[in-house]
Amino acid sequence: MVKILITGNSIFQSNNLIKDFIFELSKRYNKDEVVIATFASDYGVEKFVRKYALEFNVNYGEFNPYHCEQKMYEIMPAHLFNKKYHKRNFVIRDSFAIKWATMLIFCLGQSNGNYIINEANQKKINLAKKHNKIIKYIKE
Repeated sequence: MVKILITGNSIFQSNNLIKDFIFELSKRYNKDEVVIATFASDYGVEKFVRKYALEFNVNYGEFNPYHCEQKMYEIMPAHLFNKKYHKRNFVIRDSFAIKWATMLIFCLGQSNGNYIINEANQKKINLAKKHNKIIKYIKE
């Protein structure tokens, strides 16, 4: 099974690029052959990934930090949630998600003509490289 983790920077606004990417995945793979996941958020890239994965009937999941409640599309086990807040929860979640994934897709927006990779996403890229994950970019 292909497990694709999609994330991006906050300035990425090309929801049509995400829509086209997920549509192509839905045509290339049978439903039981692919899962798309995000770092759960109601904003930016993650919001559009959820919308189009569900719209095109692609298996979808989310990775939340441990201090949150378990949500409907959560991939991680229920016993990990509702813990005390700690900033390390995000690092643990990111590590779990990247190890889970076959491929990481980073959606990059531009600012002043430059593609922006923030510190958090650079850490995710470095971790993915450390675990020999396939990394691809969708650029506006």
